[in-house]
Amino acid sequence: MVPSGLADIVRGLRSRRVEEELAARQNPFLVEALRKEKLEGQRIAAWARTVALVASGILITFQNASWSVLYFHGLLLIFIALGWAQLRYATVGHSRVELALILADLVLLAVTLTVPNPFAPGDFPTAMIYRFETFPYFFIILALATLAYSWRTVLTMGSAFVAIWFLSVLGVALFGTTDPELGSRVAVAFAAMPGVRDIVDPNSVVWSIRAQEMVIFFLVSAILALRGQRSNALLIRQASNRRGTRQPVALLSALAGGRAGVRQQRRRRGSVAGSCGAVCRHRGFHPARRAREARDGDTAPQELSCRHRAGNLRERRHPRQVSG
Repeated sequence: MVPSGLADIVRGLRSRRVEEELAARQNPFLVEALRKEKLEGQRIAAWARTVALVASGILITFQNASWSVLYFHGLLLIFIALGWAQLRYATVGHSRVELALILADLVLLAVTLTVPNPFAPGDFPTAMIYRFETFPYFFIILALATLAYSWRTVLTMGSAFVAIWFLSVLGVALFGTTDPELGSRVAVAFAAMPGVRDIVDPNSVVWSIRAQEMVIFFLVSAILALRGQRSNALLIRQASNRRGTRQPVALLSALAGGRAGVRQQRRRRGSVAGSCGAVCRHRGFHPARRAREARDGDTAPQELSCRHRAGNLRERRHPRQVSG
């Protein structure tokens, strides 16, 4: 039954975890397939992170052509190292190490985007750092997470980000440096436009925009988590379908065993040349074929084995030449 309301969707999401754990215990081949898929996704995410951060390093070099940009290059190297550490400790299920590395990603990025570069020349209000519009870098981390982590982890990242970003903005508002003289000049210049004054005030963190960033990031993470949950549910339903339970299990087992396992499973179903079932299938020995041959006068005994019948068919198609 398709959920029709928000309450049904929420209840369905709460029950997914229990269903996935039950399916995992009943189908170990499904767990193995999910483990391999996660490791492959984590490997892709590690390389994608490396490429994306290298491109970001080149970009900020053009934006800030000074020696102080090396500070951000050092932080980018730490982000790359965190990505490969996540690949090193990747596992299916709960992992405190993975969770710690994900939180380290978010905290380090929040610090990078809210704490001014200590090597940058000049001094300006800390809140001015938000005018550089660096927030979209968070979406790179979120997009990479969808390649490697489950929908629950993606949703947890969205929730954790809201808390981390709120605390970082609150820290800037309470403990950041300000320039009262510059702020008073802005207040005088935009006295007739209070809405504009709050936005251009260099001492203001502009809470309305920061709240908008938190809400949008959480909504995007929730949508991506919902998409991942639906894909996971589809895989579990296909694997635990009552009508075709054995076939997915056998297929996953064959995939886990490599090419030899696939050949063995096909031979059991009679689709690989060389087995009795395969000869019957490929040579056309099925009831309709036997009935047609009986009408044509074929008197071959039906009790012969499949292999013998295949031999008789070859003799009829390619008779041996008897020398004089």
